[in-house]
Amino acid sequence: LGGKDPGIVREDADLQDAANHIVSGAFSYSGQRCTAIKRVLVHENVADELVSLLKAQVAELS
Repeated sequence: LGGKDPGIVREDADLQDAANHIVSGAFSYSGQRCTAIKRVLVHENVADELVSLLKAQVAELS
């Protein structure tokens, strides 16, 4: 995967749990960790729902 530190979300994933881990992995330490999530690979059947969950969580950060 080339060191781009992806989050990978399968179709059968718990999307709320995935969103929690993605936001934490991307934004903790202001994203400055070498293992911070930089991209997300997600199954197309759950992508829209995951994006909605991520938007809601990111909106709460500010």
